[in-house]
Amino acid sequence: MQQVYLKKMTKQDVTKSVTVCTESIERFWGVSRQNTQDYMSIRICSENNLQYFPNDITIHKGYNGEKDWRITGSEFKSLYKDSNAQEGDIMCIKKVKSTFILSIIKKDSTAYSVLSPFFKDNYLIIDIEKESDASLQAENTYSNQSNLSLLTAMRTKPFLLLAGISGTGKSRIVKKMAFDSCPNIVGLREDSTSPGNYKLIEVKPNWHDSSELLGYESQINGAHYVVTPFIQFLVKAMKYKQVPFFVCMDEMNLAPVEQYFAEFLSVLESRTLEKGEITSEPLIPASIFKKYEKTLKKEIFGRKVDEANMNSPYVNATQDISTEYSCSIEEDIYELLKEKGLRLPSNLIVIGTVNMDETTHQFSRKVIDRAMTIEMNIKDSDEPFKEFFEGESKLCYLETPIALKEFKPSVVSASKALSELEGKKANVNIIKNQVPTLLNELNQALNGTPFKIAYRVQNELVVYIYNLYLQDKTKRIEDLIPIAIDDILMLKVLPRIEGDEDMLELPLKELAKFVSPYEKSKKKVEEMQERLTRAHFTSFWP
Repeated sequence: MQQVYLKKMTKQDVTKSVTVCTESIERFWGVSRQNTQDYMSIRICSENNLQYFPNDITIHKGYNGEKDWRITGSEFKSLYKDSNAQEGDIMCIKKVKSTFILSIIKKDSTAYSVLSPFFKDNYLIIDIEKESDASLQAENTYSNQSNLSLLTAMRTKPFLLLAGISGTGKSRIVKKMAFDSCPNIVGLREDSTSPGNYKLIEVKPNWHDSSELLGYESQINGAHYVVTPFIQFLVKAMKYKQVPFFVCMDEMNLAPVEQYFAEFLSVLESRTLEKGEITSEPLIPASIFKKYEKTLKKEIFGRKVDEANMNSPYVNATQDISTEYSCSIEEDIYELLKEKGLRLPSNLIVIGTVNMDETTHQFSRKVIDRAMTIEMNIKDSDEPFKEFFEGESKLCYLETPIALKEFKPSVVSASKALSELEGKKANVNIIKNQVPTLLNELNQALNGTPFKIAYRVQNELVVYIYNLYLQDKTKRIEDLIPIAIDDILMLKVLPRIEGDEDMLELPLKELAKFVSPYEKSKKKVEEMQERLTRAHFTSFWP
């Protein structure tokens, strides 16, 4: 069990010394009531710098008979100086064994709005379950046959394509992630066969524009806006901000993706980090929600807003911390839609399943360039078929769900990733020196083809390196770059390449030289070369 101490900061906390409530002294700070001392030294650091511990920080009884205790030390305020703490902000202190980690939650943040209703006084102590075994094993659980991690890919970009022959479990793994991350709160676990944070969208061959996903204006039976399940699911994701929401676009290339998914692909590239939250340009403009307010409320929420009557999902403070969903929350969401339109929720992950055969459409480079493509074929051995007889585990809810942070991107730009790495004392100069050289060599190998890469791949490569570092901070950046290059080649570069002997014979030979240090990519390029020799045409796809 991990404990967190939360305190709404007073003017005195900001300008002088920070007070802590007497009730927390033994329960959280570990000062025994039998302790005759009036003070205790504490080991505390900032969440922004886990290496620096001021050596003079103490917690002691208040002055002149004050009831509350105080935290003092000449360098204590330096731990949150960069956060520009103000009166009303929440000071968050996590207890990890005998160490305390401090951060500041600003009043204008999403976390503040979520936590604020739980304060009865100006402090709160929360007991949090330790990260589940499922979370610790997630990197291995959600991988393909080449050990490409779905989690690292989606933390880099929340739009994945799972490609492979039919029947390899592509749709199932998306549903499993939803089951594994779905918390036991109202509105999400009502169906034992499908979690509330999962939506299967079955793509139809006759989709040639976005109306099947994003709806449309209609004059039939009166002017109104036709709402789709996709829209309802995105709005639902806005209600449950602390839960990952998964859209599975099943058989995504039965129709031309660049046609019916054009708006999504464009908006996906507009994502930016603002006040700690990732946001985007609108998929549906605010004017639509203003124009059709009377009918859209009912359509979006599935009922009249004033009929909503959802109880608080919390039984005690150890459960998942999220918003108390009620009529007022839905009203707030609709006001936000009228103000800013429907944008991509930061907790949304879209995953398309893909079969490449004569019944499906090829992906344009526009789509491949904006997605993370993962091959999901089975291994070339009898092992997978033997494992089939051992029985597949049943999809079910976990007692301790996997947290949103395991799935959700934390940065979207290379500049922010480099800034975060600098803050963690990582050597970013190695990235700045090696990555441009490697990408230039890659483009040289692709000379004479339309498959050269540009800034988008460079941006996502740097973000991918950052995510690899977060998974294991003991590894050196120079050791992570080759891993990231190999993975990005498989995720974003090689899926773009297709053509006949005239176009690809020489470029593939040069590419084979470039990928020789990278195990996964080397094997794939050799496979593509063999196919070119045999069929006089080749592509990434089998």
